[in-house]
Amino acid sequence: MSATTLSPLPGHHLDQSDKEHGTTVLSIAPATGLAYHVGMIDFLLLFIIFIMLCWPWAFFGVLLAHGNIQLSGHFADIVKNNPRNINFCITLIAVISNLIMGSLFSTSILRHSQTWMAPRDKVSFYHLSLISAFRNRHFPWGWEELKYMLARKRWTRPALVLLCISCFTFITSGVTTILTPFPIELQAPLNGTELNFSPNASSACLDWLNAQTMPMPITNTCQWKTYGNQGLNYNTCRDSAMTDILQSGRLNALALSNVSEVITFSGLGAKGGLRVLQPLRGALPIGPDGVRTFDTLNSTLLSNLSTSLRNISESTSFFPSYIYTLHQQGIASNITCTHDTQSPVRVYSADQTAVGTVQFNGTCDGQDSVLPNGTTFTSLSSNNSLTFWACKSRTEASSYSLYLRGLQNYTKPIGNITCTALIKPAIIAVKYDSYLGVFWSHHTNRTSPTTTFPGFIDQAVGALGTLIADAQTQEVNLVAETVTSLADNFFNFQGGDLQTDYLLLYQAMLEGILEYEVAYTRLLYTVNNPPASCNAAVKGWVTYTALGWTVDFAFIGYLLPMTLINLTSLILLLVAMFKSKKGRWQIDPTDPKQLTSATRQPKPESIVKEEHGDMDDLVVFPR
Repeated sequence: MSATTLSPLPGHHLDQSDKEHGTTVLSIAPATGLAYHVGMIDFLLLFIIFIMLCWPWAFFGVLLAHGNIQLSGHFADIVKNNPRNINFCITLIAVISNLIMGSLFSTSILRHSQTWMAPRDKVSFYHLSLISAFRNRHFPWGWEELKYMLARKRWTRPALVLLCISCFTFITSGVTTILTPFPIELQAPLNGTELNFSPNASSACLDWLNAQTMPMPITNTCQWKTYGNQGLNYNTCRDSAMTDILQSGRLNALALSNVSEVITFSGLGAKGGLRVLQPLRGALPIGPDGVRTFDTLNSTLLSNLSTSLRNISESTSFFPSYIYTLHQQGIASNITCTHDTQSPVRVYSADQTAVGTVQFNGTCDGQDSVLPNGTTFTSLSSNNSLTFWACKSRTEASSYSLYLRGLQNYTKPIGNITCTALIKPAIIAVKYDSYLGVFWSHHTNRTSPTTTFPGFIDQAVGALGTLIADAQTQEVNLVAETVTSLADNFFNFQGGDLQTDYLLLYQAMLEGILEYEVAYTRLLYTVNNPPASCNAAVKGWVTYTALGWTVDFAFIGYLLPMTLINLTSLILLLVAMFKSKKGRWQIDPTDPKQLTSATRQPKPESIVKEEHGDMDDLVVFPR
């Protein structure tokens, strides 16, 4: 094979192989082929590579420091309302970033190969194809070449080529992923106040609470009143919303089964009613979705979230879904009921002024009466009557005795029921889910051992008696019939005389009723404008969804491909700049113009394999 013969470099001597083939391999004069300085373009490339290397990690660092970055304002509205256009723009940015990184990587490979080839006078076809593979990010070798390289243990560099191709494959998707804002879950604290019924109430507050107790007797006269600028309509009777009270007891009893229901309390002052999935346990929900008149949270964020839910057609950076949790004062009650042969409830015939009614009260031997002296309940006369009385332990302030007595047709199925009720102030976690539009609650295991102001519980217990009396119709008692309906429809309890299974339902029913009565008692006290000394802190948080960015371990995975490429580009260019003082080619060995004028020269032992393209063949470039 003939080849173009070039003059050797100064100081370079032809070896025997070169002489035999009549060629000088890679002989380019320094004056025309080599450069000995670092150009300004190299510093510019180095700066751009450094920027491309650092900006993704700077973004990661900001996210790591802040935890989350939320889009807000007009830009967030644009992103939310134009997802297709935003996706196009971000993908375009990612593609351009990939092209920039590819160009920088290719240039770094070229600079490094030029300095690497400067002191050499022999370049094999293998090295030339390797340079081309890295620069163009493609795999140029077929099966024959692979077998050749594996036989000579040259598999590491082709493996690096595959790694390079893989990294560039993931750069576009990686940049798109880290730049695209998506719905993220965020939390923000909430702080407010409510009326303080807990033992840590101040003496001034206790004086005010005690003063408010007297004008509200157990058997209060019902009056509708309006409170606040938002026009809260309420009734001074605790049992005015009988449907709500019975529903509260029913909901608590249903918790014993696997059945869930959503009920609406219309009597607690919330606009449109309070939709409840679980009993409120004596808490009176505040916030924009609770009783707004008593909303002391003053949270602009929560107000905006609520507004975005109600005006879903308006442009907003939030998603119409949030949950807020408040730790509010309520009660923890535990009622245990048994059948008894005796009852302290006393029933009297109605006087001449109350035809068609019966009266009942009771005694509290060894206990204190919860109800004011002389209290007597009056209900309609019926063949299915239920009566009530309540007492309070003298030794344990939170212990109450509740007595139910069935009359006429209720004598056998209900009989005499004695219940021991432990009722303590407690902190309740009240949650609101905007997606379901419901409240639910659960205990936080924070109860008060004693009650500084027992009036609110005492009045709730007394209101239970008023409810049972008012729930009596000429046919049935609604409290008893609610229990019977639950037993038949949801629990499949067998009917009969004094069924113990029914006691479980009465326990749950009474708990639910008392919890509602406590919540309504809080409402009645709050509308009387309590002093600042009666304010208790309410703390909580809101969990909501907004557009933005968050950081997790997957984020690092998105950064790795581009980091490997940019870091490799940086190292190769630095090495090339450092070695440039020893000389550097000014031509591109993979340039088609250079390759068309180059001559391929096989090694002596490879002449017979020339047609197979032996990887050790040498490439000779003319001057």
